[in-house]
Amino acid sequence: MKKFLMATAATALLSANAVASINFPGGVSLIPDTSLDLDQGDGNFSEDFRFIQWWDNSATAASADALTTLNPLDAANWSLNGIGRIGTSDTGTGELYCASCELTVQFGGIGLAFIEIDNPALTALLGPNYTQQQLEALANLIGAPTTVLAPDLVLSSSSFLNVYIDQTPDFDIGSVMNDGTVSAAEIAAATNDDLWLKLSFQDIDVNPDNFGDGVFGLSNANTQFALNVVRDGTALAQDNFVDNVIRDLSLGFDDFVDLIGFDLGAVFNNGGSDLYASNGAGTFSGVAVSAPASLGMVGLSLLLVGAAARRRKFTA
Repeated sequence: MKKFLMATAATALLSANAVASINFPGGVSLIPDTSLDLDQGDGNFSEDFRFIQWWDNSATAASADALTTLNPLDAANWSLNGIGRIGTSDTGTGELYCASCELTVQFGGIGLAFIEIDNPALTALLGPNYTQQQLEALANLIGAPTTVLAPDLVLSSSSFLNVYIDQTPDFDIGSVMNDGTVSAAEIAAATNDDLWLKLSFQDIDVNPDNFGDGVFGLSNANTQFALNVVRDGTALAQDNFVDNVIRDLSLGFDDFVDLIGFDLGAVFNNGGSDLYASNGAGTFSGVAVSAPASLGMVGLSLLLVGAAARRRKFTA
């Protein structure tokens, strides 16, 4: 019942703001999409996001490290970082638009760990309802291990995703991705203007494409994440987003959050020996409102969800 009330509050919020375009600080606008489906990770906007990412190993002096040097025993020293750009050129319903500005992104501090899972090569042959005895029998038959090490992304208090707005666009994400490297000047171009949104990761999930790639599946993986807006008064658009009204059961995110990013794919070419990933692209969704109208609804949203039990907790 609490979740139904929460969805009703969000729907009422959207109905109140559906007629007029939403105007964000910095000249960004949105014609909201009213086809809200909270359980499927949809909000009143869904926007494309292009990025380039890299791994840093704090035990080395390099600014980016090749996955081929990764030792699972050293995983705690590794963190995933990146920069990107949010699409703002389309004028369609449910898409952010800005005629003369750009929205850029920096994320980082996402840790790495390894967990043991049943060998996917075996479970794919056995099907979803296999038993441990069947797994062991098949492993013995074909001479394969019953388990493999799988990567797991780890969140901490140092994990972040910031969105910046620049009235003098100077960050060419296409050029950055094409040259296969990231310079200090390019990082500066992605972060050199006003902080538009400050976000904290609430949940993250990585799905390796091929465990047999020699780098534990990390050379080609899809990632999904859930975010909340940090409301500390530092970001221009923090009052334009609604608390705790969106989730995506298909991604396994049971908790209500502010924004969800999904299907973010990235590829480290050459068997993981490249320092920077290519083809980084995906989308993210959220519920946006005109800032003055959001204040009362945010309070109502918080009231409705305040007593709801959180199924998954993040502890820094």
